[in-house]
Amino acid sequence: MEILLSAENLVKEYSSRRFSRSKASVRALDHVSLTIQPGAKIAIVGSSGSGKSTLAACLACLERPTSGTIRFKNRELTRLSEKELRNIRPHIQLVFQDAATAFNPNFTVLEVLEEPWILQTKSNAEERRERAAELLVRVGLAPGILGRITTDLSGGQRQRLALARALALKPKILILDEALSALDYSVQAQIANLLLDLSDASFPLLERPAIVLITHELLMAARLADEIVVMQNGRIVENGPSQKLIGDPEHPATQALLANTSGFNSVFEKRPTL
Repeated sequence: MEILLSAENLVKEYSSRRFSRSKASVRALDHVSLTIQPGAKIAIVGSSGSGKSTLAACLACLERPTSGTIRFKNRELTRLSEKELRNIRPHIQLVFQDAATAFNPNFTVLEVLEEPWILQTKSNAEERRERAAELLVRVGLAPGILGRITTDLSGGQRQRLALARALALKPKILILDEALSALDYSVQAQIANLLLDLSDASFPLLERPAIVLITHELLMAARLADEIVVMQNGRIVENGPSQKLIGDPEHPATQALLANTSGFNSVFEKRPTL
């Protein structure tokens, strides 16, 4: 099968001067390699400081690796200029943990959703409003909230709005960096089911974004992803099919994550219910 995105031997180092007077560097990624196929569902799991969010930022072209390569459809991304990356970023969308920080607090829901189209495409106001309403329905929100200010929305509504905006430009890869962790379990389950619906096999493969879930919740990862990648200290220490890792974890880091699973499973429904 075609490889949509591949990362090979990624190393990301940060200067430790921001933390101390030492000239030493901190290695957040240590020779990480990963491949993503069209329509794939991959979870990158690890405890705080494992490097998973740094990997997400590199894959989304928000951070440049110190060394290694990232290829999107066989195009090398690490050597592109910022201007050239603008044409790539719409295809690789990143949703953060706190949606509120991603929105202008003075924007309405409509203004949040139409911003990507204003920047990237040619469309008139009527077309943008119609498409915005369709996106809201797709993520389980009512079109009637288009005129509301984003600060008036609940946490779950803001996270759905962030997901809708990420989908606005029909990305090939959707990366969610702890995008569910700040929500209560019932809302997590609702959005998790929404993600399953977005990747449902009944849709043509080319219309389904590959989903990369960044999380510290191993059980959530197993429910949403077909493949799990476990990270520790900037390295991939175990990876494989979800059910295998849950049923027979080999690395101590995986075993520890499994031992710390939350009550998410009790409210999660495997079958999407929107």
